[in-house]
Order: sequence, then C-alpha cells, then structure tokens
Amino acid sequence: MIGHLYGFFQRDFKSSKYFLTIGKSVDWKHRENTYKITNANISFDYLKEVKYNYLTEAESDLIKYLKEHFSLWKTSMEQFEVGNSELDVAKAEKILLNVMYKVKTKGKDVAGIEYEYGTLFGTKDVRDLRKTCTFIPGKVSMITTKAGVKEKLRTYLTKYQKKGRRLLKLQREQRVPVSNYAWDIIQIVQSNEREKQRQREEFENNYGKKNII
Repeated sequence: MIGHLYGFFQRDFKSSKYFLTIGKSVDWKHRENTYKITNANISFDYLKEVKYNYLTEAESDLIKYLKEHFSLWKTSMEQFEVGNSELDVAKAEKILLNVMYKVKTKGKDVAGIEYEYGTLFGTKDVRDLRKTCTFIPGKVSMITTKAGVKEKLRTYLTKYQKKGRRLLKLQREQRVPVSNYAWDIIQIVQSNEREKQRQREEFENNYGKKNII
C-alpha cells in the first residue's frame, strides 16, 4: 500500500502571515477534500509517495527537518510559520522540496540482496510486508534473518498491550511484531527481571524465605 506526505501553503489574514501545513495520508485525495470544507481553494501542491509502513516515520522526519528552518505555527505540530510575503513562500517552497527529498520512503536497498519476488499479480517487494512495531508507532519490525525474500520478522509474546495511555490485558497471549528499538528495551527489562530473580534466590538460599521483606 502506498501513502503520501503532503504540504500546502495558506495565509492567515488576521496576522497577514503565511504558514505551511504538512501531514500524511493513505488517501490523499480524501484528505484534500476534507480540507476543502474549510477552504475550497486548498490543494495539495506538494506530494511524496511513501510506503505505508514507513509513513509515520517519514512524517516524523519531515517535521524534524522543517523545525530546523521554521517555527511551529501557534500550537499546531503540523503547521509552520514561513513569513509575511510571497518571497518568503517561494523560499519556503524550495526548503520543503529539499526536505521532502531527504525523507526516507521505503526500506534501504543493500547490494546483493533480493527483495522482489513474482506473484500472479506482478512483482512484489518483501519490504512492503514488514509490519509496523506494536509498541513504538511508526517504527518497522526488525528482521531476525538475512534480509530478502525469505526474511523473518522479530515477534514478542505478550499478554499486555498499550491502548492510548492505558495498559490493556489480552484474553490470551499474542505474538506481535517489534522494532529494533522496542527489542532493545525488552531485552533490558528482561535482564533486570532475571537479575532481581537471581538476587531473590540468593537471598533465600542464605537467609530463608521467612526473612524476606
């Protein structure tokens, strides 16, 4: 599935300032039509294709790059103040095109690795099948074998998942995809728990269970 990053410029007539709005969508035409409800003249003049599973990460990178050049517009995290004149907009346009070019849109190509495979519906790329991380939004699941057509993804068996700010207990354990970042955290937590268990067993052997506070 293909998503898009988008961008467009508008003017705030109260302050006479121009601002840039950016975002992500898996259906940019529908999103554009939604914006047209408030201003029928809005169009997504700047679009960049992004593989679906890299879409959140790509938007995050785009925001990070734009923050190097512009201040956020009021309290919005997806709007940037670009100036008071059309010349400022022209300069901002060049910056936007440059940073959109820098944003990663798919998995990195590595020489000698076969990513594509044939199906009845044409050629597919195995990187498109990499699921997003369950615990860190926008990050793609890590692979545990050599990258390529026969690659396998890292999963983690869990009884709990986050839902917003709440911890949700599942009816039964599930294996979920995890990214490199999430796996690093999981390994640290597991090592801490094993160390606590080792210390507990050592204390019991030396002093007995009844003396444990």
